[in-house]
Parts: sequence; structure tokens; C-alpha cells
Amino acid sequence: ATTDYSVSYTNNTNVGTASVTITGAGNYSGTKTQTFAIVAKEASTLTIDPIANQNFTGAAITPTVVVKDGSTTLTATTDYSVSYTNNTNVGTATVAIAGIGNYTGTKTQTFNIVAINVETDGDGVFDTQEVIDGTDPTDACSYLPSSQKIANTSAAWKAADCDGDGNPNGTDSAPLNFCVSGVNGAVPVINTAQYKFFAASDCDNDGISNAIECLGGGPSCQDFDSDGLPNYLDSDSDNDGILDSLEAGKDPSKPVDTDGDGMPDYQDTDSDGDLILDRLEDEVDFGAISDCDMDGIPNRIDPDVCQIFLTQGFSPNGDGVNDNFVIPGLLGMGKNKLTVFNRWGNIVYEMEDYKNDWGGKATHVFEPLASDSLLPDGVYYYVIDFNGTRPAMSNYLFINRLAK
Repeated sequence: ATTDYSVSYTNNTNVGTASVTITGAGNYSGTKTQTFAIVAKEASTLTIDPIANQNFTGAAITPTVVVKDGSTTLTATTDYSVSYTNNTNVGTATVAIAGIGNYTGTKTQTFNIVAINVETDGDGVFDTQEVIDGTDPTDACSYLPSSQKIANTSAAWKAADCDGDGNPNGTDSAPLNFCVSGVNGAVPVINTAQYKFFAASDCDNDGISNAIECLGGGPSCQDFDSDGLPNYLDSDSDNDGILDSLEAGKDPSKPVDTDGDGMPDYQDTDSDGDLILDRLEDEVDFGAISDCDMDGIPNRIDPDVCQIFLTQGFSPNGDGVNDNFVIPGLLGMGKNKLTVFNRWGNIVYEMEDYKNDWGGKATHVFEPLASDSLLPDGVYYYVIDFNGTRPAMSNYLFINRLAK
């Protein structure tokens, strides 16, 4: 070199194909060129300056990074791209650089996101934690009890009554639950700050929110069955012996109204509109079993009339068992007339609108009949007439006072 030739280079800085050219000198003349490749440098060989602790803000934190190749500071978007992970909440975040152009591969650096212990609203939860929890750091009644430290609450918070139950927060074991540790039982007026806690609660644990059971909000709520207990505190609002939790249906937020009369079943004493009270539907006089027609629908929400069972005997001996002539399902069939005949065709008992309460005493006197009018044991015949609304029904009947 310098004696026989000189050397020059082109495109020999950035990644790509470079060229070296020799030019003859002295005994040589002319030129010759040779190419060679410049490959990207691994990002793992670069350095990322340490990143100072970052204060929690509730938003993604993206601190500027300084990346160097030796003593040369590289340029973002030209030499590398930047991405961040776990960079919102308090803890360890990560920044990753990915090589561009003359650099390839990736390298990471971690930094810390730290909490700022500021408590603005006095509810005993630091603002940074409230942001994490999704509550309002400026609302003393917006917090998660699990994040609260009572020792950090303010005097103003202790004196306030977040849930409007009449018990100040400082002495209330559940300041955000109207149903727990209340004093006066007065319901907050709708659209007030306290009302939201009442509305979201379910004081009688029937699955139906207070907001539904107390239409229109406080200061007073409906008491459907007038038992002195408002619906939102009454597990059986219509006093039909069936719990509201059952009558509300599968989705208590939309209580079932079986007969579509505008009154949900849990407030409707005749849920299916069949003119038989829900509390009576399973009794022997009306249904005898909870699903008398075996269609999978309980009697109380099934308008289908239960078919009667034609009883063939009873034992009116005063032992408290089977003492009356009971025809299961009869009272659900509408108006009726029961007529009982003896074996000679004489009418011995007759009753309009029979109520399953006959104890074997005759209404038609005939000879021979005991002075107490009690019919003797034996076989009788009866007819039930439904005044033309349905076919009459009949069967034999055996009175047996010796039966147990």
C-alpha cells in the first residue's frame, strides 16, 4: 500500500454492502474493487442509562430512555424503538428497546413505580390505592373496605354517614352497607348520595335489591302485606307463606310476573291469576301435591285447574284422621253441589258449594236413623254437580268408623 496501490472505501458506515477499491501506483496502474458486508450490531451490547423511580399517576408511565453504543448516544426511532410493560401500577416496570437500522435484537431495563402517600378525601385509603381500586380519591364514601385503614380516617369522615342509616361512619361496622349497623331505619331519599348504598343493598337477603322493593325511594317504603315490615325488610312481602326469593324467579333483578297483571309474584297473592290464593294451591282442597298435573310447573304459577280425585271412603270416628269426607282438588273446580244417596236411593246428605267438611251426619232424616243423625257405616253413592260448568262426577263411598 502507498507504494504499489492506494485504498479507498465507499458505503462503509451503515449496515449493508460496502466497497473497497485499490488504485495501482508505481509499477501498477488501473483499479480493482471488492465488496464486503456490514452487519447489524446486537442490541445486547448497548447500554441503557438507569431510570429514576417514577411516581404513580394511575396512567401508563413512559419515561424517556437514554441508549448508548459506547460513548455515542443513539437516536430513538432511528436506531431503536421503545416499548413498556407493567408500567401503570405501583411495582416494577420494564422498558424494552428493539434495534433498528444498524442495530438488531432487544435489550431491557427495569424501573420502579412508587406510591405517593396522599390521602385527599379522608376515607383512610391513599389516593394511589383508590386509583388502583377504581374508586374516587376525592369522594369520602367511595372506597373499598379492604383497602381502608380506619386509623387513617379523618374526623370529618367519622362524623359523616355514608350509607344514610343513621349511624355515623365512625361507629358503623359497615359504613357502606345500609342494612348493617343502622340506627333509625329511615330510607334515604332517592337521588341523594346516601340512596345509592340503600338501593344496591338487599336487607332481607331475598335476592331482590332494596331499590326494587322500595319503589321511589325514601323516606318511606311500601309494605304490601301491611304487617308493619316494609317489603325491603320482609322476606315474604305478600305473606303467602312462600319466600320472595323463590317467587322472584331466576333473575331477581327482574322479578317474575306470571299472570302479567303488573304485580310481581312476590307481591301477588294469586300469582297465576286462577283465583286460588298461592298459599292454598298445594292444599288438599285445591291441589294436594305441588304440581298436580305433573307438567313441571308448580301449582302456584300454573293456571291449569287440578283434577279432582274421587274419594271412596272416610272414617268419621273422631280420631283426627280422615274424619271428614275430603275430595282432593274439589275447591278449585268452582261452584258445586254434593248429593249423597243411600243404597235405597234416598238422599241422606246434600250441600251447595261443598267445602270438604262433611263428618257423616245426615241432612235428610229418614227411618231408621239414630237420633244423632249420624249415618250408619256402609256403602253410599254420591254425585258432584258443577252447575253445568263441567260434567257431573260420581262414585261410591264407604263410611267406616272402625277404620284407623
